[in-house]
Amino acid sequence: MQMYKGITSLLKIPPGLAVSVGNFDGFHRGHLELIKSLLALPDTPGSAVITFEPHPQILQESSVPFRPLTSLATKCALLDNLGVNHLVVLPSTPALFRLSAEQFWQELVSVRPRAILEGSDFRFGHERAGTIKDLQVWATAAKICFQLVPDVVAQLENEKVTVHSTLIRQLLVTERVNDALSLLGHPYELTGRIAKGFGRGQGLGFPTANLTEIETLIPADGVYQATTELDGRVYPVALSIGTLPTFGDYPRQVEAHILDYTSELQSTHLTLKIEKYLRPQIKFSKVADLITKIEEDIKVIRKNQ
Repeated sequence: MQMYKGITSLLKIPPGLAVSVGNFDGFHRGHLELIKSLLALPDTPGSAVITFEPHPQILQESSVPFRPLTSLATKCALLDNLGVNHLVVLPSTPALFRLSAEQFWQELVSVRPRAILEGSDFRFGHERAGTIKDLQVWATAAKICFQLVPDVVAQLENEKVTVHSTLIRQLLVTERVNDALSLLGHPYELTGRIAKGFGRGQGLGFPTANLTEIETLIPADGVYQATTELDGRVYPVALSIGTLPTFGDYPRQVEAHILDYTSELQSTHLTLKIEKYLRPQIKFSKVADLITKIEEDIKVIRKNQ
């Protein structure tokens, strides 16, 4: 996959491609259907995706800092694995988002696409004023094929929902992480820098790698089943997110106990793939009870492998 950066690089894309624009945050099942439709379009020499970095909402003032669901590196890997030919990354700048819908359309049409595919919630231009209807009208006038890809509807335990990033974000932070994983259709990734922790895990017999500087949204407190790849091998991980309530009031921690890994960690960063939410955080009256529970968690993780 060829990757380009900057709005002027749109002119580097070959003409006649099938094109889609979006944040693709989370790269969930709805995004997957959109990309599959993009790749399946006949009579095109290839495909191109145009995305934004960082996520535009990071630029908005808020009392709670916005964290995306997917890093750019993860999006690139997923798009490349699916077979997308070209990726253009537009830097999220105030100048870019001051472009009116008509001005953004002119930038998009400069790509000379044969087809444009989008989902129903796509908006573009200043204050997201451009609608799907606008895009359809302008594409038709420019003799560009426009295709609206239907929403993906999923069945959760007690309800049917439309798959979208906002819902997944809500599920991740309210302990409905397994529902969020179902809508994503793949493990949820956390990447962070390995930092020195309090040494609690080592003292309990379960040494951990403590992660900081995590750019993506951190899910709800609890214990998780995850994996990580080290030295070309995938290892199961018992992941704990929380404030160490058994030991007092500590800042929120992300701690990964890597099963069966006995070497010294050499890398400065670690990527975890969360596969399942196991249980909420528990405050134990005795440390021995905590150790017993961790052993039970590890047995569950091994059984699920």
